Amino acid sequence: MGGNTSVALFWVVVVIVFSFLVILFINMYTAHSQKYRERGLSHAERKQAKQLGSQIDSLDPVGGDALRIDREALAELMRDDAAPQGGR
Repeated sequence: MGGNTSVALFWVVVVIVFSFLVILFINMYTAHSQKYRERGLSHAERKQAKQLGSQIDSLDPVGGDALRIDREALAELMRDDAAPQGGR
């Protein structure tokens, strides 16, 4: 600041206060987000999940690409893979 210590100290304090406020805001936001996640599904999300549970082997209408897993077919595949192969 060209030797003007009082102006330099003012700006140092401004930058420190601003940094503190940004960190405080980020901490408050993440704490709120964690509480939201810990609460679980909303009523509408539970209702939608219940509706999805009644559909069999269909694409996820919410936008996902995953197909529902046929548990019986998966169990059969696991049994086939677990069978001994050639006595090894």
